[in-house]
Amino acid sequence: MAGKNTGRGIRRLIKRAKAITGKKKKKDDLWNQVGFHRVAGAYLYGYVLALGEAVLGIVIIGTIIPLFLPYPEINGYKGMTASILGFWFGLMDLNLGGGGGFSDGMTRFIGQYADSDPKRAIKYIQFYIWFQMFTGLLQVTIIIFFTMFYLVNTSLGYLAWFIIGQSLVQYPGCLMVMTSSMKAFQRGDKLAWLVWLQNTVFQVSVNVVCMIIGRWWGARNPRIGELMGITLFYILSQFLDDWINLFLGGYMFGQVLKSKGIATGIWAMVKPDFDHAIIKEVMVYTGKQWIGTQVLGLFDYMMGVYIIIIMPSMASWTGLLLIPEFLGHLVSHQSAMTGLVAPALSESYNNGKKQLTKYFLNNTLKWYSIVTFYMFTSLVLLSPRIIHVVVDAFPELQNYEAGLVMIPVVLLIDMTGPVRGFWTRIFNACDKPLPPIILRIIFTVPGYLFQFLFIYLCVTREILPIWLLLMVPGFINSAIQTVVGFTWIHLRVIKFDLKRLAWQGLIAPVLACLAFAGVLLAFMHTLWPLLEMALGLFMSTSTAKLVIAAIVLLSMFFIFPGTFFCPFLALFGGWDDYTLEEL
Repeated sequence: MAGKNTGRGIRRLIKRAKAITGKKKKKDDLWNQVGFHRVAGAYLYGYVLALGEAVLGIVIIGTIIPLFLPYPEINGYKGMTASILGFWFGLMDLNLGGGGGFSDGMTRFIGQYADSDPKRAIKYIQFYIWFQMFTGLLQVTIIIFFTMFYLVNTSLGYLAWFIIGQSLVQYPGCLMVMTSSMKAFQRGDKLAWLVWLQNTVFQVSVNVVCMIIGRWWGARNPRIGELMGITLFYILSQFLDDWINLFLGGYMFGQVLKSKGIATGIWAMVKPDFDHAIIKEVMVYTGKQWIGTQVLGLFDYMMGVYIIIIMPSMASWTGLLLIPEFLGHLVSHQSAMTGLVAPALSESYNNGKKQLTKYFLNNTLKWYSIVTFYMFTSLVLLSPRIIHVVVDAFPELQNYEAGLVMIPVVLLIDMTGPVRGFWTRIFNACDKPLPPIILRIIFTVPGYLFQFLFIYLCVTREILPIWLLLMVPGFINSAIQTVVGFTWIHLRVIKFDLKRLAWQGLIAPVLACLAFAGVLLAFMHTLWPLLEMALGLFMSTSTAKLVIAAIVLLSMFFIFPGTFFCPFLALFGGWDDYTLEEL
């Protein structure tokens, strides 16, 4: 009898194991099937993981910034250094990549073949890796020699060590290749975990360690000082954590390649099997973009350097925007989806599936509107109170308090960022690299006119706040360019479903946000103060306010959408049966 029971138990375990294996196989099969569910799934996967990022954001604002970024100029100098070197990095990258990952041009080829011919897709990645390593070594060498023997004798000599530190990001120049590869292969599940670990664990840990070293080194050397010590090591930390991303991402992407029938895994990416046909195909496509981008980019670069020279206390002004930019990152969360959908657009359009391409575009724009309008409404109403609670709890943050006035402007500009960059991705994914170049040429002169107008208003006449010079001219020009770009796409590439987008992508979300705003205002003036008073019975008033602010921030991500916003969205017709079935 015991043996019989044991046998039944073993059979049950085997049956259960098979069921679990079957579910896992079904899940992997879904990630390998063509459809918008891969894009939406990848985005929502990352959205759920944003819980850790939200908690981390509170920790960063409350502890890391006061302790390790006490001077706004630290972030300002880092931004100035990146601006000075950005053009030269792009010049040598030949529009193949940027920031250690693929450009939209490279993603266009890899995304096209990721499912139909993965071995061919790997050849594009091989070429990218080897190209970046060779040109990266050349870039670092040239920049170091130029900085040490020329730049130190100019008015920008104080940035010399920062520029040398920033230049090191270009070797090997492909540290984010695993992240880009998983995006191109549309494996959003693994990508979401890798990005989450990068943002919440690797980057923060490396940043803190480097800033501790920089502060200690600067304090022990009066000729250097804390400001320079922290800034230099803060710059170095921005890419040191990418090495961890490379190795962990390599393990994850290796599993993806093996599931595609590439037995050697990531080692297939390193072996140079690409041929002249691959090189020619890539260089001809990205070369068209590179010529137009860099010719115009040279003038943009000169304008940027000119603004750095004439703008008083440039590092201070840009550094004060640290907290508004953190909130701007939250409201532009939808940029992840516009990046994730690019490989899907390339795969569908370049394989003749125009209706599928149209479906991807319409759904992406609809999701952008829903998520962005919700985040903008929530942050406009809730963030001022949350930020002031945090600043009151941590007096060291008062150095950044002057920049809080820019929160509404930054939120408005950043909420449109994903859609302002999306139209160029559509052209690239649809094998049409020239329209973005043409539009950029057309809008070059208006862009400079806007720049000089705001230089006159903000610097010469001091009529407007100088912060506006940093963001508004480019935003105005980009917004007009975006309208023209999407009009071109609608008339010449893919027709948008304007009637459905007008309701589900604009009217319904706006009406839902208005109703949701009323609920938030009622919550802010009734339940929020009551929660602070109740918790204040068990702890100090400042601590109670801080805890409630943290709870409200987390609720904004994970409770308010389903409890308050989505019911209003459904009431006003923002959902349809097919979207609900897909979710």
